[in-house]
Amino acid sequence: MAQSSTASVDAKLLQIIGIEVLSEKKKDISTACNGTIKCKTAHEKIPNEKNARFMYPDPVSFTQKKKSKSGEWLAEHKERGQNFKRYSTGMTINRPTYSKKFIYLTPLIFDEEPVPKSILESLSIYAAIFFDVPIKIGKKKNMLKDVPNRINEDSKTFQVDASAVLDKMEVPSDAFCVAGITMCDLYPKPSWNFVFGQAQLANSCGVYSLARYLSNFGSSQNTVYKPEEYPVSFTQKKKSKSGEWLAEHKERGQNFKRYSTGMTINRPTYSKKFIYLTPLIFDEEPVPKSILESLSIYAAIFFDVPIKIGKKKNMLKDVPNRINEDSKTFQVDASAVLDKMEVPSDAFCVAGITMCDLYPKPSWNFVFGQAQLANSCGVYSLARYLSNFGSSQNTVYKPEEEKGGEPTIIRRACKVMCHEIGHMYGLSHCIYFECLMNGSNHLQEADKRPSFLCPLCLNKLYFIMRFDIEKRYRKMMDFWGSHGLQAEVEWLQTRLDIVLGSE
Repeated sequence: MAQSSTASVDAKLLQIIGIEVLSEKKKDISTACNGTIKCKTAHEKIPNEKNARFMYPDPVSFTQKKKSKSGEWLAEHKERGQNFKRYSTGMTINRPTYSKKFIYLTPLIFDEEPVPKSILESLSIYAAIFFDVPIKIGKKKNMLKDVPNRINEDSKTFQVDASAVLDKMEVPSDAFCVAGITMCDLYPKPSWNFVFGQAQLANSCGVYSLARYLSNFGSSQNTVYKPEEYPVSFTQKKKSKSGEWLAEHKERGQNFKRYSTGMTINRPTYSKKFIYLTPLIFDEEPVPKSILESLSIYAAIFFDVPIKIGKKKNMLKDVPNRINEDSKTFQVDASAVLDKMEVPSDAFCVAGITMCDLYPKPSWNFVFGQAQLANSCGVYSLARYLSNFGSSQNTVYKPEEEKGGEPTIIRRACKVMCHEIGHMYGLSHCIYFECLMNGSNHLQEADKRPSFLCPLCLNKLYFIMRFDIEKRYRKMMDFWGSHGLQAEVEWLQTRLDIVLGSE
């Protein structure tokens, strides 16, 4: 769970920010978010306590600036700092008016391609949200002949003089300000190597470059944006094809608000904290010990809870069974299995694991797994993940014959396990992204879904468990690496690189 801090906030820091504490019920400053600390901004005659609380500097949300290292901005540029009083009583305030209310985002070109339309559109949407003003995308402007340029001695890239660009920029009569956006590298004056961006408050204009944010910066004299070279962590869910889950099952979707405010949340407690993985037998061999042990290790990492392997249980005489008409395989009724499953008193949930094929009700052909949130139990089968499925009435695991060997079975088993246990945390099928929580109608669709949660489903599980995501991902990397599953390792490493950069 998130740790709250009991350190008090320095009154001087509040003065710098420009807020006043009206009342404080207790010294736990993390409670600023739930209203026990009441405060107001220094400039409001009628306090807006809710908005002021968003500016309260609780250390759970904000980190005070640390001393800069050599080469960082503040180590090389001594800045006085602008507290709220200095800002609000100074001459630097600039604000939109009724006649000058638009922020213009203007694509600037020199000797390179313009900023891509898709990026420009996203920037305009975010600028409107961030500054709460209307945005206009200005006409594309070529300024190559209007300003000085050079080839940077270090990067060997083409650059233009940002100060000269600002002097030449045109500000429309209805503009609060104009931000020029370019893919060309910039320098502010001849003695400087480069600058990411530059602004002129007096002239209400600025310019900034995306050049040095590209991974291929410096590979050519002029910046070339190649989106196909950038790693993509998540893909939005595409329209399902005939025979796939969402083409046959209309699902409403569970956004974060619906999850967090609904009745489907289930979470471990101090007395009910274990996930049990219980091998179930019907008319076949049990799940191999090596697979069961790997599943228990991965479940502990994925859900950040302790795992117990339950006692092997033979349920052949307890539930209905049949021979599937299509596959000619022995199957048992998964719904009946769930009704008969026992949940230990210290269990958050129980996941029954079997090599027997399953069906959820007589009208269905099969199911990979099934869960009952109300009873905190689920069951899933590895039968249809085996290469030789259907070659005999009862499932027989022959690792030496498996396509891809045991690592492929481990991947499939981990995915279906985490999917079914995810349901026991109240997570519904995901319809927004390609995600571990997607429903699947057949093996090809199950194999296609990722091994990991999308941002939405990760946020749901994080909402419950409050685990350290970086540490969790690093443990996952070790696990997948130990089984030779390099695709998972590479996804995790790429995701960490994107999020953490060079930290």
